[in-house]
Amino acid sequence: MTGTHRGQPKLREAFSGMLNGIAPTEKSVKVLQFHSFRIRDGLIAEHAAR
Repeated sequence: MTGTHRGQPKLREAFSGMLNGIAPTEKSVKVLQFHSFRIRDGLIAEHAAR
């Protein structure tokens, strides 16, 4: 994911919390993440991000 750091994430756990408490810099950010989902009965039963 790439973007511009313009404020706090809406979800505090987003990006493993690495932008929490950091004032907006207007600088470019690049985040590499892996998401794993376990699906049960058509619904997300488990989610892990690394």
